[in-house]
Amino acid sequence: MLPVPTIRGRFVLNSIVLSAGLIILACGFFQDLSSRKCPNGIIEAGFLAGILYAWLAGHFLASLITLILLNIMGLLFFKYRIMSAGDMKYLSLTVLFFNPFCFKELACFILFLFLFSLLYDMTARNKNVKQILTEIKQGITSLKLLIYRINPCKKLEMENMSKEEKIRETLPFTLPIYLALVLTLAVF
Repeated sequence: MLPVPTIRGRFVLNSIVLSAGLIILACGFFQDLSSRKCPNGIIEAGFLAGILYAWLAGHFLASLITLILLNIMGLLFFKYRIMSAGDMKYLSLTVLFFNPFCFKELACFILFLFLFSLLYDMTARNKNVKQILTEIKQGITSLKLLIYRINPCKKLEMENMSKEEKIRETLPFTLPIYLALVLTLAVF
């Protein structure tokens, strides 16, 4: 029979697994930054570290349910070209590292994600807040139209682009996701 870990031992184990998970997610972000692809090996390693951390932290079931729901949403988002598959897989991994059923943690993550996405879009594409808010309003209208079975989204032909064009024309959404996760964990 295995000995029951002490409170300090459990804290150290949680910290080690969390640190490993954050390092794996950082590797995924840097890979996405350089090639606009997050390899499945990094996603799988992040998944294993996240599952272990969620189990140790006591929110395994909540995180697993949310992970499944986000992956189902991800299929729809990918089908309608709202978000890439890699970014959606990366986003779904983040819920393994905090309790998504805790409203405060989830609200904090969503707020940080929105703020970092806004700042990232402003700096990367040289836009001001008014331009971005107009795009958000148009995006909400497009999402409403999407719900009513009208697809206004232009389908990008990414397959015909060279690697350099993909890197120049797209933004890696993993940066705001990673920063939002790290700040959420720092707050809680």
